[in-house]
Amino acid sequence: MDYYFDASVCGFYCSAVHGSRTIEITDPDWIHPTVEAVLNPGESAMDVEGGMVENISDEPIKVIVNDPEAVAPTITVDNPDCQIPAAAVEISENVYSQMLEGQGVGLRITADDNGQPVLIEQPAPTEEELSSAAARRRDVLLTEAATRIAPLQDAVDLGDASSDEEAALLSWKRYRVALNRLAQQEGYPARIEWPVSPAEATV
Repeated sequence: MDYYFDASVCGFYCSAVHGSRTIEITDPDWIHPTVEAVLNPGESAMDVEGGMVENISDEPIKVIVNDPEAVAPTITVDNPDCQIPAAAVEISENVYSQMLEGQGVGLRITADDNGQPVLIEQPAPTEEELSSAAARRRDVLLTEAATRIAPLQDAVDLGDASSDEEAALLSWKRYRVALNRLAQQEGYPARIEWPVSPAEATV
C-alpha cells in the first residue's frame, strides 16, 4: 500500500482506497507468435484467427497456431480510476503514522516548502474566532431561555401565574439579560464568565 499527501488540502490518500496511480496491462502492440503444429486425423486446434481447424483427412496435416507457451508482455500505464491528485507527493507509511499520532495529541498537520507533511503546534484562536464561538453559544442559550420564558410570561399575562412561576420568570429574564451583556465583560472574548441558567441553579 502506498501513501500520499496533498498539500493543497492537507489530506492523505492511499492506493488501497483511492487506487494505484499506475496499472499493468497487456501490451496492446504485442503480436502473438505462431508455431507450426501437426494435427493427426480427427484432431482439432484453434488457428491464429480464433477459429477451429479439424483434420478430417486420413493423413497428418500441418497448421499454424498461436504459440501456447508465449507469454504476453505487460506495460505500465496511468490508472484512469485513480482518485489521488496529481500534485500529491508519496510518503512512507512511517511518516503517515507519525502524522496521525501527532494529530491525536493536538498537533496540526501542515505542509512544508516541499509539500511534505509536518506537525506544528495548534495556533491560538484569533479574537474574531473566539468572538464567533461565543456568539454561537450565546445564541443557543438565548433560544433555550426564550423557550422557558414564553409559557411563564403567558401565565403572568393571564393573571394565572403562581408565585413560583413568577419567580422563575424573573430568574429567566435576568439570565437572558446577562447573556446579552457578555460582550461588556472585561477580557471578552478571551475570558468569559458565563451566567448560570435557572435550570442549572436548581440542580
